[in-house]
Amino acid sequence: MRIGYYYRMFRTIADFIQAWGQESENTLKAFRELTDSSLEQRATPDTRSLGALAWHTICSLGEMMTTAGLPLAHVVTEQTPAP
Repeated sequence: MRIGYYYRMFRTIADFIQAWGQESENTLKAFRELTDSSLEQRATPDTRSLGALAWHTICSLGEMMTTAGLPLAHVVTEQTPAP
């Protein structure tokens, strides 16, 4: 759970679920602000585009779950074509 700029360990599943909900909402808010033209925008020429960063965020969940020993039935990877 975030406290200021710092994170602490979750003590209960309820703490995790609350934080997950807040972070999911914030991520969706950011994704909803993206436009077709902004998907190609980059901070610098050698960094990922906003679209690539969004896709990386989506793909990271499956990778992290698998790494933690909790594989998902269907994992989207960065090699999976973006919709």
